[in-house]
Amino acid sequence: MRLKLIVGLVSLAGCSFDASGVGNGPPVLPPGDSEATEQGSTAMTSEPPPPTTGDPDDTTTMGVASMTAVTTETSEPVDPTTSPSSDSDDDTSTTNPPPASCGNGAVEEGEECDDGDADNSDDCLDTCVLAECGDGFVHAGDEECDDGNEVEADGCTSACVFPTCMDGAMNGGETDVDCGGGMCGGCQAQEMCSSDGDCVTGACDGVCVYARSCAELKSKGMPTGKYAIDPDGSGVGASFEVWCEQDHAGGGWTMVLKVDGRTSNFHYDDTKWGQTGAWMANADLSRTETKLQSYSTVAVEEVLLGMEAPIMGGDNPLMLSYLQISLQAPVASLHAIFSPGTYVSTNKTIPAWLALVPGSVLQPNCRTEGFNVKTAMDTNMRVRLGATANEQDNCQSPNSFIGVGASLVGDGCDGGFEATSGNGAVCGVPKTDIPGFAVVFVR
Repeated sequence: MRLKLIVGLVSLAGCSFDASGVGNGPPVLPPGDSEATEQGSTAMTSEPPPPTTGDPDDTTTMGVASMTAVTTETSEPVDPTTSPSSDSDDDTSTTNPPPASCGNGAVEEGEECDDGDADNSDDCLDTCVLAECGDGFVHAGDEECDDGNEVEADGCTSACVFPTCMDGAMNGGETDVDCGGGMCGGCQAQEMCSSDGDCVTGACDGVCVYARSCAELKSKGMPTGKYAIDPDGSGVGASFEVWCEQDHAGGGWTMVLKVDGRTSNFHYDDTKWGQTGAWMANADLSRTETKLQSYSTVAVEEVLLGMEAPIMGGDNPLMLSYLQISLQAPVASLHAIFSPGTYVSTNKTIPAWLALVPGSVLQPNCRTEGFNVKTAMDTNMRVRLGATANEQDNCQSPNSFIGVGASLVGDGCDGGFEATSGNGAVCGVPKTDIPGFAVVFVR
């Protein structure tokens, strides 16, 4: 019935009307289209147009309005792919919500666990899955942190623990693996660095490198302490440890010797003065005798002699009095001064030497100071660095010294003395025997 009405109305739309409301006849159909003609005829006879008022405008309007209403109702087919009902049938979500029963305390299909609570720090999350590292929740008792990613350098590692200086990974702001960056110890030579402070060597050139001396470390702002240095840089010489004195007299002083005046290990004629190698290397600022490799490798313009006298015991820190000595000309090393045994004068006064050792005494005559202080005879007092004196008005038989490296002969009066560093005096003066502990630095 609806099909016939549509066809009929379409036919009406093709007609024209005169003033009386009578049409001029149906449109002419193509020859042979008898079915269309028949349907048009049937529509016209079975569904006549509504009555008119005789007004052509009213009749025309009513006819068109009727046609439009019917056409609108039937000319928009339903597309099943855009129908609102298709949205409810096709879920495009990328996450799977927990089962509806999650949280009831019973493990059911689709759940790994169900503890009935919303606590995400225990073994079961509120999504009914088991807690694990990387889920973004800190599992109490098992994890230190959990940031939900595998980035090692963001404060929480992929193992869900905080970075440490022993975990074998470069994290937590370190400049290389487990070193540098202010939170871990200094990096060794050839490890990465961003500043001198990252390196135990005290020097950074993209990687940690060794400074040539304590003076170079001082220029980089490194404080007093023990460091490795390498005086010949990329040469064949290996690096070694020294103590750097960075506070006294401008700093930059490299340790070369430590001498205990109670022993004969560094008496005047000992062979170590002429040898280049280290002996009992110990770079701590302690009362342990040593000769470091710096003795023969670090260039010298000045010498700083520190003396503790009398020698204190126990774990007390060294209490040193200092004497600063400038050389007349720079030398390659302290070894270059001592090994020839040639006398070299210094610019210090006798009172300055005596001030090193409280209560010290020197004989009144022939007071001579400098390096390799000696007479022409080997049977009298000599000293490697310091001053000697005699009670007679000549320099042939001194019996007193102050300094480092005294000889074992020349003290034949009043039973003599034993000190090889510090102060000793006999013959014509009160007998004095004050062993001192000497530390020799250069720069």
